[in-house]
Amino acid sequence: MARTVLVADDEPFTAEMLALMLAFRGYEVLRAHDGGEALRMTLEHRPDVILLDVLMPDCEGTEVARHLRVIVPDAKIIMLSASSEPEHIREAIIAGADGYLTKSLSAKKLFELLQEAAADQVVITPDVAAQLFKQVASMVEPPAEADESLDVLGPLDTAISRLVASGATNTQIAQELGISTHTVRAHLSHILHVLKLENRTQLAVYIKAQQS
Repeated sequence: MARTVLVADDEPFTAEMLALMLAFRGYEVLRAHDGGEALRMTLEHRPDVILLDVLMPDCEGTEVARHLRVIVPDAKIIMLSASSEPEHIREAIIAGADGYLTKSLSAKKLFELLQEAAADQVVITPDVAAQLFKQVASMVEPPAEADESLDVLGPLDTAISRLVASGATNTQIAQELGISTHTVRAHLSHILHVLKLENRTQLAVYIKAQQS
């Protein structure tokens, strides 16, 4: 498990609470009050995990993250912010961050997510996940010529489509409906052809739009 965490946040109260919570959990905690200090301390101490506030007075956290990714390529760089604005999330991803957490999460959840980050998982909070879904959905809107309702589909096709929209895999759909995975794949191909869609992601977005 990662043992050394650098907390870079210009808000004294937030930084102090994070430091106390992490120290209580057994981490060695380093404190930086701005981006420049975060870079200097990283060079000196080589922390395992770096928690970066997105908005800092001297240098935005995402810019610091870009530099840190070069300095300590194996460290886990996690953005920590009060903001879940799409542009901040997008900039963090481009900068090479391993996660984006909003400050509304509990101390227990933060500790769990730090453990997941140490296990090479990308970590995000639910509100960030919602923003990412909206961004992806906006890029895969069904074509304008797609049919405007599900009336053109039979009962089995409709059931499969709705399970796809819920995030079910082909195997899960087959188990739920009592059919083979081969049958699921065949019907999915037919559904995409009828609705003039290209893939199951577009189908999921289309079904959610129909249900709203």
